[in-house]
Amino acid sequence: PPSSLRNSAQGLIAFATYGVGKYLGTLTAGNVVDRFTVEGNYNWVSIWMVPFGMAVLILIGFIGLFRENKKNIHIKSYIN
Repeated sequence: PPSSLRNSAQGLIAFATYGVGKYLGTLTAGNVVDRFTVEGNYNWVSIWMVPFGMAVLILIGFIGLFRENKKNIHIKSYIN
């Protein structure tokens, strides 16, 4: 792909990570902690399983949706 397209993709990834990701994280973090708190005691294992589960789902999505077309891979040798 042209370098301008790669730059646009990097900008989109940065926006998704730093913009949307942090916004959604801020909205949900307090609710998650409140949900797994009983009488002032935090269930940290359950709290940390929520972002872990989300990361696993995102990983599965990336594996399923972003496959590189192997016939377009060109390997250059820089060995003399």
